[in-house]
Amino acid sequence: MSVAPRTKYRAALLELARLHEVDAALPMPYLAAQVSLSDLVDAGVPRASLYRMWETQYDFWVDLLRYLLLEHDFTQREQELPWRATQRDRPTSRGRPSPGELDVIVARRLNLLQRVVLADIRVLIRAASLGYPDLADVQIIRRQVEAERLRSLATETCRAAAAADRTLPSVDAAIDVAALHWSIGDGLSVLHHFHPSCAAPVTVDFGHGSIDWSLLALATRAFRSGFSVPVAPGDEPIKIETAQAPTGVEPDWTERQIQTLDIATQLFLRTVRDDAARWGSFRPSTAVLAHLTVARLASYAKVTRRTIYNAWPTRSEMLADLLDDLLADRRREWLGALSQARSASGSLTLAPVTDALVRLGSPDAVDPALAFLIEPHNPAYRRSWKEQFDVLMAALRQHLGIHLRATGRRPRPGITVEHLGILWLCLINGGQRLRRTGGHTTDHFGQAADVIVEELTEPT
Repeated sequence: MSVAPRTKYRAALLELARLHEVDAALPMPYLAAQVSLSDLVDAGVPRASLYRMWETQYDFWVDLLRYLLLEHDFTQREQELPWRATQRDRPTSRGRPSPGELDVIVARRLNLLQRVVLADIRVLIRAASLGYPDLADVQIIRRQVEAERLRSLATETCRAAAAADRTLPSVDAAIDVAALHWSIGDGLSVLHHFHPSCAAPVTVDFGHGSIDWSLLALATRAFRSGFSVPVAPGDEPIKIETAQAPTGVEPDWTERQIQTLDIATQLFLRTVRDDAARWGSFRPSTAVLAHLTVARLASYAKVTRRTIYNAWPTRSEMLADLLDDLLADRRREWLGALSQARSASGSLTLAPVTDALVRLGSPDAVDPALAFLIEPHNPAYRRSWKEQFDVLMAALRQHLGIHLRATGRRPRPGITVEHLGILWLCLINGGQRLRRTGGHTTDHFGQAADVIVEELTEPT
């Protein structure tokens, strides 16, 4: 097959995908559409009662998205997280734990937390859902729920700091640090599907003996040291008031609707569970970027469908090329921002580069490439994501290496420039997604990059 026709229409396909960012008339909430009313009938819910609860399939899909955000938010519930069960991690000495004991406690808790997050397919689904515009009411709920979850995480951050006789300067500072934790965890939850080695433990001695640390635990330790301050006499513990639960949504549901939505949620999670035997088996009508059909591309490019099929024998091949192009655009943006920040600052400092990368694009912009995350086992998609990772990591490693040499520092024994680069990449990617959802915005991503490097390196 000639390459020329495919090259010609790839530009039109990319334009059409970008138009999706401002397309307000979407045909369906795509991810929720993995569950239909017929699926609920098959699960034993009477069809007649379904249509008494929801007039249309679309109304059901919207409510399912709202329910997923309120009840699951594609993350573990707080009461299921490791810091809720820490009896076995009690310090052996009386009173407050020693620095060495505290390191052991932090490493164990956060190592377990990383395993929980990486094993939870719902975290990956959240990232994939950001490949589509949010419906207006869904966006409101997402922001409310994520803001409340960040406040809950901030409360735990303050408690962890207090265990080390440290505190955060203010409530806002605690929530900022929680946002940084969230970003690292979110970045790792996506990256490990395409770069499994980021889940491997790192053995590091911070002066109290060698301990196995997950990357999430290393970042947490760095943030605790870099953003908290020693408790001064008379300091009052920081109290973070939890926001009120979102109103005007769940109270509208009847008990029967809630029961049905819970059944639908279980069906939904089972459909997209991280099971290699099931990936790629989505319904053709609700596949990745389902609105990008051959017919729509043909209409947009003002050619026949046969012309498009001459370029791509299958829609799958068309989408694989689209992902390549979307990720190539992203690489150019990143590399351009790295180069521009380097030129503007006259040095290889991390903070301005990090802030520039986190702020790439509009906060409301939709990145269609994220939609492909729903199928991490697709060989073509895995190849594209890995190629992007390799290019970006090479650039970040180079930047970090020059920065470390200029500042007279080197990674601590057990830590490599690769580890620093992965944490940096996850901080930026997670920060971009958090900025998109609007649960919380912070200006401390650049400072966080400096803190990670400062705490995980030593003078040469």
